[in-house]
Amino acid sequence: MKRSTVEHSSMGLVVVNFGSSDLIRTNLSDVLAAFPAVVVDNFTSTDEQVRVADLAAEAGADVIRSPTNSGFGEAVNRGVGQLIERGVERVLLVNPDVHVSEQQVLHLSSVSASDPDAIMSPIILNGIGQTWFRGGVLDRHRIVATHADPTGPDVELDWLTGACLLVPAAAWRQLGGFSSDYFLYWEDV
Repeated sequence: MKRSTVEHSSMGLVVVNFGSSDLIRTNLSDVLAAFPAVVVDNFTSTDEQVRVADLAAEAGADVIRSPTNSGFGEAVNRGVGQLIERGVERVLLVNPDVHVSEQQVLHLSSVSASDPDAIMSPIILNGIGQTWFRGGVLDRHRIVATHADPTGPDVELDWLTGACLLVPAAAWRQLGGFSSDYFLYWEDV
């Protein structure tokens, strides 16, 4: 059952599925049930569509079914558009393999509320507790995007990962979302 507090209703979640219903069920079922949420299913199979519909119904999340694999950026755009139409103030994009708790989402929402124009990503840990992502750096001469050194000094960051990205609705509208020219990879850079 969805929470009805202002804090919960002002934050929405978008998950793009491509054959990942088991990961969504394992990692995100609880958080999808706590906030307005949309699962965008990029078609892999009819059986997968049924699994996604079942898990979304259990969590009270909406499902957008794509008849084909429209790509990550386009799928995110569709999910975010639906949540913004419903009046959410902030959207958290989260990959199926990311585990995030309700409390962590509320903390991100609170930090975002204190800087309402900022797009942000948390530090993301891997399965054994090591830093996987804490920001990205772009080598503009070689056109190479890399993760910032997890043990290195703080550096100016050029990009944040779409694996777990909080975007205020106003910033999303201003930027126009992800470019659908990118099917997969680089849309977040």
